[in-house]
Amino acid sequence: MFLKKINFSNIFLILLVGLLVRLVFTLFIAKHYYGLDNFFYQGDTGTWALSFHNWYYTGTYTSSPESEFGGFVRMPGYSFFLGLFYLLCGKDWFFSFKVVGYTQIFIDVFSVYLVYIITKKVFSDIRIAAIAAWLFVFYPFAIVWNPVAYSEILSLNLMLISLWFFINKNSNKSNIFWCAFFIAIGTLVRPQLGILFPVYAMVLATETINWKIKFKQGLIYSITILLVFGVWPARNYFSQGKFILLQDLRGAPNWDGEVLAYTSFIYSAQVDWEPQFSQILNNKNVDFPKYFIGTKEDSVSLQNAFYLAKNRSCSFSQWKGFWQGKYLPPNKNVRDSMIYIFNDLREKQIKNQPFLFYIKLPILNLKKAILKNSLYDTKSSIRRLASFLFYYRTLLILIGIIGTVLILKNKANKNFGRFSLLYFLLLYLALCAGTGAMFRNIEVRYFLHADVVLLIPAAYLIQLVISKFKHKSV
Repeated sequence: MFLKKINFSNIFLILLVGLLVRLVFTLFIAKHYYGLDNFFYQGDTGTWALSFHNWYYTGTYTSSPESEFGGFVRMPGYSFFLGLFYLLCGKDWFFSFKVVGYTQIFIDVFSVYLVYIITKKVFSDIRIAAIAAWLFVFYPFAIVWNPVAYSEILSLNLMLISLWFFINKNSNKSNIFWCAFFIAIGTLVRPQLGILFPVYAMVLATETINWKIKFKQGLIYSITILLVFGVWPARNYFSQGKFILLQDLRGAPNWDGEVLAYTSFIYSAQVDWEPQFSQILNNKNVDFPKYFIGTKEDSVSLQNAFYLAKNRSCSFSQWKGFWQGKYLPPNKNVRDSMIYIFNDLREKQIKNQPFLFYIKLPILNLKKAILKNSLYDTKSSIRRLASFLFYYRTLLILIGIIGTVLILKNKANKNFGRFSLLYFLLLYLALCAGTGAMFRNIEVRYFLHADVVLLIPAAYLIQLVISKFKHKSV
């Protein structure tokens, strides 16, 4: 009797397979994929941990006490999540990272369940729900982050919890509060989730419900966001004397002003920050950016900035693989010179080539974001094999977009279709065309949350195709 219940749509089977897939990756594959025995701890992990560590022992939340911007390098949500495990694990950071990695496996399995119940609620169809859940069970771009002490898995789970309450907002008066609460907490964990503040608001505004209900929901939503998320910028302003809404990487020694000025310039003249960044770190001749057009004096200035980056820059020397093999001391004159040169050349690029900056490069960024087909590091066979999975991601995105368009034509599911489309458009537009220092830095993990949402309309389209084939075969 029990075996008869174990079928494609059985949620217990789906969750069990999801758990096994994630455990197999963590236990047998992750160290080869990352090329590290201790893959639980990676580049950004230390900054989150250090921010909590300093808060716990000194009372000041900062990753770099010596920097005036050290208190804004990381959002506090994930730092305190790590800090909780640090305290529970006897104040042993490296053991706590390992515990966090395995905890995140169970958090991600819960996310599989959330995908299932969200899809089932939207379509009232257990088959579509099962397809969406299976797609996420084997979604490689979530699986690889399960064991790593990075904020992707926790923030993805918080986003899905928020979405669950949003699609159920009319069934309980408190659900809109919980939707806003969890997305506010999620944004404190991962700043990219802040794009959902206006997405939810726009979907609420376009719903065909009683305007009094709409106003009340909007008021509850706005106040909750203000009170929960607003604690962070309020702290920054009243306690630290700076109005910083999300984060500021100038407090990180390996970013500070020099590297940030470099990225701001490079993204005004080409899509990627490579090969120039590696050429600087390896003390090689540095190529001019692909679309750089400047005077002879501009070219000399850029060559001078590259020279300073290779030989005098404290921030560039903080990166792994820097050719001198040591950290260079801070030098305010060098720092200010590099910032001035890169910012000046960026302004000239934008002024002289507005079409390139505002249209062509964002389109190329979008192409890279959707059609990305390789990892930067492909030294190991597993990394080379993993690169082929980007084609699978592209296929799912395209299927998801088509599914979203079809959902918009269905009156019963139109609100979810609006949410899915708006989230995709606003996030990809912001990351591909934004003008901030760290915008246009195309990393697939920045798009993870919107990509997972697209798995739901992708499942809808897949079920439509399956139903049509079954109908024809009959």
